[in-house]
Amino acid sequence: SSQELTSFLEEKAEENPLIELSNTHMKLVDSRFSSMNKKKKSKDNQDKLWIEQIADRTDSLEDHLFMQLDLKTLPQNMAKIIHLYIHHLDENGYLNISVETAAKQAKVSTEEAQEGLEILQMLDPAGIGARSLQECLLIQISRDAKAPAIASEVIEHHFLEFADKKWKHIAKAINVPIQDIQKVSDYIQTLNP
Repeated sequence: SSQELTSFLEEKAEENPLIELSNTHMKLVDSRFSSMNKKKKSKDNQDKLWIEQIADRTDSLEDHLFMQLDLKTLPQNMAKIIHLYIHHLDENGYLNISVETAAKQAKVSTEEAQEGLEILQMLDPAGIGARSLQECLLIQISRDAKAPAIASEVIEHHFLEFADKKWKHIAKAINVPIQDIQKVSDYIQTLNP
């Protein structure tokens, strides 16, 4: 009968969450299944409420930086300039405003603006607030105790030659074996530009 079929389908739907009954004309007459269905719906609603409490969004880079700033006690001028910097970061975390322009906009001294930039660049992720790839790499190198000893010298003083893979010239200029330059290259490839 249709009543038995409905009961059977309801039971199978309860056992298998991938089965969804869509016929709205089906009515359950058997009270055993009706009460089980209500319990299941109640449990499903509780599960949905619990799941909704889990954060379903990931924080943006700005949110992540502001959260770190909230943990610091900063003078109002410093917080103001850092907030300005955060709003002028591109999607890769590079700063697209000069220190001088930021100082004027925030109505702080250039020295305070520079100090604010240094504070921003101490936040995570390492390399945030850099104004170029070279500066980004230097920030990451300075914060990594495992960086090769000559990595910062190579990137700071021989960046273009390094990018052009003129490693023999760099090795000769800083008086190290070319294998050391290769180690720097391998290390730089692990960094996040």
